[in-house]
Amino acid sequence: VARIGGEKVSSADIRLVRKAVPPNCLVQIGYSSTETTGSQWFLPHDWPEFDSSAPVGWLLPGISFAIVDEEGYPVQPGKIGELLIRSPYVALGYWENGAVVPFEIDPDDQTLRIFATGDLVQIGSDGLLRIIGRKGRQIKVNGRRVEPAELERVLRGAPSVKDAVVIVTPANELVAFAVPHGGAGASFCDELRQLARTKLPPALCPLRLHASAEIPRLASGKIDMAMLAAIDLSVRETTPPPQIAHAGNEVPAHQIVRRAWTKVLKTRVALGCWDEAGGDSLKLLHCVMEIESAIGQELGLEAFTVGMSFDEMVAAVISAQGGGEHAPAWKHEPPLLFLFPGSVGYGPSLASFASAISKVARVSPIRYPALGMILQGQNTVAAMVEAAIDHINRVQPTGCVRLLGHSLGGAVAFEVAARLLDQGRAVAFTGILDTSLVGERSKRWETITRTFHRIRTNRISASRVACRALAKVAVKMHCESRLASFLDRYAEGQFNPTSFRTKLELQEVLRARAFFQWLAEPRPILPITGTLFRCARPGMPLALGWDRAFVHLDVIPIAGTHIDMVVEPHLTINRPLIENAVTETYSSVESRQQEAVSST
Repeated sequence: VARIGGEKVSSADIRLVRKAVPPNCLVQIGYSSTETTGSQWFLPHDWPEFDSSAPVGWLLPGISFAIVDEEGYPVQPGKIGELLIRSPYVALGYWENGAVVPFEIDPDDQTLRIFATGDLVQIGSDGLLRIIGRKGRQIKVNGRRVEPAELERVLRGAPSVKDAVVIVTPANELVAFAVPHGGAGASFCDELRQLARTKLPPALCPLRLHASAEIPRLASGKIDMAMLAAIDLSVRETTPPPQIAHAGNEVPAHQIVRRAWTKVLKTRVALGCWDEAGGDSLKLLHCVMEIESAIGQELGLEAFTVGMSFDEMVAAVISAQGGGEHAPAWKHEPPLLFLFPGSVGYGPSLASFASAISKVARVSPIRYPALGMILQGQNTVAAMVEAAIDHINRVQPTGCVRLLGHSLGGAVAFEVAARLLDQGRAVAFTGILDTSLVGERSKRWETITRTFHRIRTNRISASRVACRALAKVAVKMHCESRLASFLDRYAEGQFNPTSFRTKLELQEVLRARAFFQWLAEPRPILPITGTLFRCARPGMPLALGWDRAFVHLDVIPIAGTHIDMVVEPHLTINRPLIENAVTETYSSVESRQQEAVSST
């Protein structure tokens, strides 16, 4: 008996085993994990290889299971979902810090435990279990969640392909490697691209596809993902980028932008500049969100400004759809800097700041759970940290990490730094943009005076103040869900500025509440240097409490207030201070790369 198991078994693996064993040897396929048993069966000698992988059998006696979607609901028969196992043979839990962290207990039978395997599976009409991939390997490409194993399955199923592997780059790009049967003809890669286009949705088509003589493997037999990434990088540096034709995107882009423009601004035509047509930063944010929904792709706010024209907005969308080919073609990109926004979220002001420092650092903004997820319970700093860690692991899975957080983002950045250090990652820079850890309660009369001054100087509108007051009252009365539902009904599926603004204010108030709850919790002292960029705060301690959070703290005074430190005219003063603090953490190699970008 030859046993193959542990995870998904490819048809290529079975062929190799059968070549190495006598004809009368039985091939047993098993699926299991450290935490629990799973399935097994003996593969028939005449089993047809109509797929790239073989079923892993039937679940063993004593095991019950469910296949669920992302929301935890059972999927339809034959559909793909995560495998949950309920059994007395599930491990008691994980051993962490000298104690057992127990697995979930079945509420109907205390002798059974429930284990979420993290494996995406499918049950065929024959009752056999098929492993599709890992849930943790799913990524978002152009706004759609995809499973790279699906692309691998299609490529391995091609008659001309001996083996195939798909990797995900730090930029969230799908890159495929295919080993041909015999030699690779001139049309090998083009034929596989066409196969992927006909079998898979656009989000699963690889950005690059390489023909390879073999798939590199580690001594353990596992695929050497680092080597594949290095091969892809080497090919990219020596091959000129493909020229992407815009003709196919231009007309749809014009239509999509025109539809979003006229819907948000409530006009019949889309002409001139955004601000001249009655648009502001709030409406611009909603317009970008409308375009993102239409094209199924996230757009960087850096490319959109209040003063841009209709044609410039169309060009920005076309550039994003084509992979940003109009961006500067730098040989080396500057190091990454993860930017954690305040409770308002990543809006036009922070996007402009990110663009301003783009030659020093490649800013990757962190996005927190939105209002819908907040109302479902993800309204803690811990939930924001989880979202940030997931983003960082996808964008920069290795190497030293640099973090910069504003206001609430300072707290999230601190907790992310703690998590990364616990995971063994290096954190080279943790910057705090004027976040205070000590109480600073404003007097009511001072708040009223400051708000009146901001209205009089056109910094905010009276309607925005009213929307924020309504949001605060709703949160104080624990009626935030009812308010959100009412606003949705009030908008009736159309863009309504008052409804949109109130929901943004509600989201901000709830995030602020999470921040104040976090302030009351104990915090570790991180064994790294923190950098505090501090605005003038009369009567407040110099370190704003951060000297009790880092073993060493650098305090850098900056211009402006907590609200406008990263916008003009203060940005002109503060940008060099922030850039210098970041670049001081660069290695000699990173410094040379950054200098090359700056001179471009």
